[in-house]
Amino acid sequence: MTTYQEEETRRIFQSGQAVFLRSWPYVWPLPNEKDSPIRGKIAIKPMVSAPGENSGACLGGWGLGISKTTKHPQEAWKAIQYFTSEAAQRRFILQAGFVPSRRSLFTDPQIVATYPHYPQLLEVVEQAVLRPPIAQYAQTSDILQRYLSAALTNRMTPEAAMKAAAQETRRLLGDV
Repeated sequence: MTTYQEEETRRIFQSGQAVFLRSWPYVWPLPNEKDSPIRGKIAIKPMVSAPGENSGACLGGWGLGISKTTKHPQEAWKAIQYFTSEAAQRRFILQAGFVPSRRSLFTDPQIVATYPHYPQLLEVVEQAVLRPPIAQYAQTSDILQRYLSAALTNRMTPEAAMKAAAQETRRLLGDV
């Protein structure tokens, strides 16, 4: 894909006009719907990598935290314990298709019966790398996506695109 718009890339892939798609787990059921032209013709695999190197999909997600100014820290902690419990996660997964944060649930027979692709998704998760822990993650991601797209569509050379991405990212982070 040479675009970085999430739904645009999914539609192109799902229509059979692209060989690969790098996206989020919510996409998997969509190209496997009964009327999809690519149903049964796709698979989940870890990101490509150079020979001898590990792939590294981005590991992100929703974080749960407790505000230091809360008047109810014990109640907030109990809520976090509940939402991250195996029982609650199983319910969220089976009722809403959430991806588990507990490894054991990726291979849980009850969950795999509904989402048979979860064991393959676990392979990807086990090789994933954490997003950079910076407040400007969304902006830095956008910068990189724009310049990678420019390199892939020959609007810029790869060298010029990465140099420009690095300069713009440094400016954003105040490292100039």
